[in-house]
Amino acid sequence: DTGKLTPAPTTFATKQAADRWLARRRTELDAGIATDDRAGNRPLADFWPGYVRTWGGLAPSSKASYEAAWRLRIEPPFGDVRVRRIKPSDVDAWVSQMVKDGLSRSLIVETLGVLKRVLDRAVRDKVIASNPCGGRRMGLPRKQQVDRPVLSPAEVERIAAACTHERDRVLIRFLCYSGARISEAFALR
Repeated sequence: DTGKLTPAPTTFATKQAADRWLARRRTELDAGIATDDRAGNRPLADFWPGYVRTWGGLAPSSKASYEAAWRLRIEPPFGDVRVRRIKPSDVDAWVSQMVKDGLSRSLIVETLGVLKRVLDRAVRDKVIASNPCGGRRMGLPRKQQVDRPVLSPAEVERIAAACTHERDRVLIRFLCYSGARISEAFALR
């Protein structure tokens, strides 16, 4: 791509092996799918600052949770690993370990999303051919169903009748019948 000679990542036992590697490399370059072998040897941690710079419009709480995901759950197992050495099976084992550790489904999904987006940068920059998060086979824990009690209309009316002010009775009825959250109800004018 640059017009400069690039050495092969290894030496070859025979001229025929070297020619095969060169032919494969030329085909990849022509197809636009060649990856940068030297950049693939960089550790995952090198790609983190570039990902952080893309956070311009994120809420501070999102930034904090992404940084915590990186610092606590991604960097320890993968930070020093060369990007091209991270395999889908490694990601599966990591997700499995988080499940065993009792992490919530939402925390695992968020952490996996952060890793995926960091690796997406490496794919886009042609450092690796594909994202190992996309080839995972390990399923995530099922989302826990929470049975929330639902008041009957008679129970709603008994609660509303127990209120001393009319505005409180209206608020109780509005919240129960509309499904609005309390902050949404208070924001109404």
